[in-house]
Amino acid sequence: MTNSTQQLGSYGESLAAIYIRSKGYQILHRNWRFKKLEVDIIAIDKGVLVFIEVKFRSSLAFGTPESFVSLRKQQFLFRAAEAYIYFYNWKGAARFDVVAIYQPRNRGDESQVPQLNLIKDAFW
Repeated sequence: MTNSTQQLGSYGESLAAIYIRSKGYQILHRNWRFKKLEVDIIAIDKGVLVFIEVKFRSSLAFGTPESFVSLRKQQFLFRAAEAYIYFYNWKGAARFDVVAIYQPRNRGDESQVPQLNLIKDAFW
């Protein structure tokens, strides 16, 4: 991952964190890692443990941000969630959400407002 890609990812995750807090989520962890697995954000929403994948795109030419959560990525998230639930001995409900962010980039125009979409229970 290049430095600008990392910066864009970090920017997207920060936007997502602000957004889900405004929706009442309590953030427990950002960039939680277990071995080679990572979850962008882990939060609590009304007593439910939520594993959140953040997808940021500046173009829709190849699809919407949420369409980039591949089956392989979902499987990695499942494994990470299992590890988290075991490690923290979580006994309640859990789900997977996606925060899809689209912010077009036009050269010289930094005024584009990001569009955020929270997809609850995005996959199982």
